[in-house]
Amino acid sequence: MAPPSPAAIMVRESVSSLASRAVADEVINEALVRGGVEEVPRGGGALRAFIEEPLRQAAASILGQDAADAIAHMLGPIVHRIPSEIPARLSPAPARPAQELETAAPTKLSTVLLATLDGARAEALDAALGDASLTVVHDVVALLDIVTANAIAHTVIVLDCASPSIHPATLATVAPEMEPGTEFVLWEASDATGDDWLFADKTDTWVRCPAGAAIDQVAKAIRALSPHGY
Repeated sequence: MAPPSPAAIMVRESVSSLASRAVADEVINEALVRGGVEEVPRGGGALRAFIEEPLRQAAASILGQDAADAIAHMLGPIVHRIPSEIPARLSPAPARPAQELETAAPTKLSTVLLATLDGARAEALDAALGDASLTVVHDVVALLDIVTANAIAHTVIVLDCASPSIHPATLATVAPEMEPGTEFVLWEASDATGDDWLFADKTDTWVRCPAGAAIDQVAKAIRALSPHGY
């Protein structure tokens, strides 16, 4: 039996955040029937259409309209996918404030995945990281595809809260699917990056770089997360 696709994992985790696994399975199965498909579409327009119509309708029928709206909100980065001209680069391969990490010696990271829609900010962070390998991801499906395809043992995922390509709640939902040791950084975190975006029980170990932090301090905090001095 083929393993579930990144899109299927993301959909299941989003629904499961609001219901038990058994009820989540019921919602997804009904959505598959409504959509006339055998599995959650793997991407593109088919996935967006599945989320917008059969999944939302099934969730509303079983969980109620508020829950259906919440699921659609979490999956918004796919439903409202915004193209980006940022070139993606990939080399082979408890809330902790950033200042606690800045004193660590600079090290080279295995991989940094940056979720942003702002090309200028991506280039600035790339330059500040130096020899660390930076990859820009444009949506959560691309993120899961990279992590799944490359089986990266150590990854730092940076969410650009000023211009995110992945909704923070969506990232919190799929975070449990990441390899053990994966680190998460909220760049430009602010008071708005809180209860309405994140799930406290899933993000209490995420590093927060506050709004206004100098880019070299952000880079230093990210590099300090790398184990073994890569």
